[in-house]
Amino acid sequence: TTFTRKHEWENKSGEVNATVRQLHEYGFRTSFWTRSSADGRYVGNGGGTAGRSTITDLIKGLDIKVDASYDPGFFPDNSGFVFQGTGNGAGFCTMALLDAGPTEITFNEPECVGVRGVALYQHVGAGLGGGDYFVINSQFVSDNGGHGTTLSDPRATFGPGSKIKITPMLFDGTNYKPLEPISLETPYEGDSVLSPSSTMLAARLAGPESKQIGYVLRKVIATPAGSNYAVSVPQTGRICLKGAKPNFSFDERFIVTHHYLEEGDWASRGFASADDPAFKALRDKGVSDIYIADLLTGKKVRVTNMPAGVYALFPHFRSDGWFYFSVRDSNDNKEYLAASDAALRLAK
Repeated sequence: TTFTRKHEWENKSGEVNATVRQLHEYGFRTSFWTRSSADGRYVGNGGGTAGRSTITDLIKGLDIKVDASYDPGFFPDNSGFVFQGTGNGAGFCTMALLDAGPTEITFNEPECVGVRGVALYQHVGAGLGGGDYFVINSQFVSDNGGHGTTLSDPRATFGPGSKIKITPMLFDGTNYKPLEPISLETPYEGDSVLSPSSTMLAARLAGPESKQIGYVLRKVIATPAGSNYAVSVPQTGRICLKGAKPNFSFDERFIVTHHYLEEGDWASRGFASADDPAFKALRDKGVSDIYIADLLTGKKVRVTNMPAGVYALFPHFRSDGWFYFSVRDSNDNKEYLAASDAALRLAK
């Protein structure tokens, strides 16, 4: 409650009445998505003032230079993190490196290891009760919206041959070691993510003309088999919601995503028609909002009500039920980190 409440970013339509607070103003332009550690202290971004990427320590107010390209990820048990484009594949490091208070991360540190088999747009999970770690890759569509006028969600160019690749990772107390990846067919699905416990996955579902028609939920059944795992991913449900890459809450009850305002969204924004001048003003400059889906009740809620030219992006949960998201404001060319308690209010 010590952080500034952003009333102008909140959806006050009565759907959830969630609080939105601004946690940080970045001193640089970010690139692609943002992700944070489970405790919410460290926030990773592509982009930076001195390094190619940055991890921001919110407690110290310190920007740590990261010699990587983008796609940060943090394991949900707060044990480690990963970035792409380190010069040696994906760079996996333990949190001991951040706890030591570095000013720069090169991925040559003893706490780090490079893994070439883990491709872009990876997503990570951890087995319950001290189980092994897992990384998922799938077909993806790049999303770096809000740096310019963005008027639609990423295309869903996922075809009948779409697959996911799940890589089990062993932790020996010092480094992460990948096992042989397991490929599975997931037709017309992409931008797939793992739940924190690695027991569920969610993916965007493609329809005609590469337009997204919703999200697919799958159960992940991973059984130790010799020196690796046998994995199956039966489909368990679908969510009729449009948006970008999703993210699970730590209790795995909620899915959160962002959605760019499209021509057919006038009613959901409370306008009488697509010809309403106020709706056209939003469309002219572009905008994106955060949406949350409750997997227990089926309720779907728009959390934010961002003004024209302001993009709420890349939501992801921390362990206590709050979720963070980036805000790119094209009106003043500034970027922020915000947080919302929408899931906690829906659960209550």
